[in-house]
Amino acid sequence: MSRRQQWLTLIVFSVANFFSAACISVMAPFYPHEAESKGATATQYGLVFGISQLVTFIVSPLYGAYIKQIGPKFLLNTGVLMSAVTCIIFGHLHYINDPDLFIGFSFVVRIIGALGTAAVPAVSFSYVTMEFSGNSGSAFACVETMFGLGLVIGPAVGGVLYGYGGFTLPFLVVGFAQFFTSCVSCTLLPPLNDHSEYGTDDLSIWDAIRIPSVLIYIYTIFVCAFSIGWYESILEPHLRPFNLTPSYLGLIFIFDGIAYSITTPIWGRLTDKVITPRTANIICGIIGMISFLFLGPAPFFKIPTTVALCIGSLVTCGVAFGGLLVGSFNGMLNDIFRNGFPDDLSAYSIITGIFNSSFAFGMFSGASCSGIMMDTIGFDWGAVIVAALYFIAVMLHGGYNLYFYVRRFSSKKYSLTEYIHTTESDRLDDIIRNQKSCYGTIHHDESDLEDSFKSQIMNGFCLKSLVIDCK
Repeated sequence: MSRRQQWLTLIVFSVANFFSAACISVMAPFYPHEAESKGATATQYGLVFGISQLVTFIVSPLYGAYIKQIGPKFLLNTGVLMSAVTCIIFGHLHYINDPDLFIGFSFVVRIIGALGTAAVPAVSFSYVTMEFSGNSGSAFACVETMFGLGLVIGPAVGGVLYGYGGFTLPFLVVGFAQFFTSCVSCTLLPPLNDHSEYGTDDLSIWDAIRIPSVLIYIYTIFVCAFSIGWYESILEPHLRPFNLTPSYLGLIFIFDGIAYSITTPIWGRLTDKVITPRTANIICGIIGMISFLFLGPAPFFKIPTTVALCIGSLVTCGVAFGGLLVGSFNGMLNDIFRNGFPDDLSAYSIITGIFNSSFAFGMFSGASCSGIMMDTIGFDWGAVIVAALYFIAVMLHGGYNLYFYVRRFSSKKYSLTEYIHTTESDRLDDIIRNQKSCYGTIHHDESDLEDSFKSQIMNGFCLKSLVIDCK
């Protein structure tokens, strides 16, 4: 792709991801009240929130595996159109008064919509990281920011529109916006190169999952998504004692979205250039743990629940979400390439499928468990459980870092004290081969390595006490 086509693709993908996520989350501030008014329980409408994520969890790996066979542009356009149509249909379900039929049709429409919504990030995450491979963290952060922003801005928009026009208006506005996006995608999106000549068909998702560090990143993505699905489903009943209007309640959801949208590109840049993805996960895991302890707030803090405390906790949650998601995606890419995966579309598609599936399963689990927790232990103790999940993630990343820190410094070191003359070509070749064998696992460019050594030799440089630490 040309530079212009790359940026056009990035913009279209970003907009499509934003409205796809908004179609999922727009009902958060008012659907629980609507469902309860028809006789549904918190457990029932919690499952309605979660069912779309369960579908995404199932189909995301399939989309990632067969994206080349289906065709990326066809898959994207079909997915955007399906999410738009089902969102508009969902806005008319409030005319059903029977609680069982209302919940049943809610399930059906959400399932069909999820089949389309899952296709959008499956295509976009794979392609932006492929086309911007030199800055995959920043490119992924841009698209993921828009998807995450749709998840958290959707409820804010939904609450405001619900206050003005009732149940149907939020779904009509978001649904038709997504429909317009599908038209733009069909007409303006440049042809997507399927990179089939560079693909590796014998790779599978299991090849990546067998890597221990990837499993830790998967758990981190799950915890992050679990916490989002958990509080989005039951934050409205938690704040109901404050008698907030739907518009004001919807605006509360926007605070973590603002923090998320501002910090996610920063985390992407940091994990590309400054810190390791695992370090970002440790930092943001601690932030997330503390945030949920105060979001409850935890009963052992013995402080009252206030709107200001809730807003402050959501802001810090948004900061944590950005670092956790971007860090996990970038970390998985780094680890599979370090373990011999080819840098091609197949590898990017596999990681995208793992990411989307893990995130969706977390959202499903969080939304599904939220109603059960609300009915049994309450919001405050539920927040403590979520904080404990973050604590486990921090311990896993910290333990992994400690293990390899100890392993690195206990490994055998080889010391080479050599005076090399330009005529000793056989000695030069031996040392170059030694360097390649020692550092090949971290992807140093072999030609650059060889040129560097030769230039030093030609300049009469003597290699003295060169310490090489081999695994």
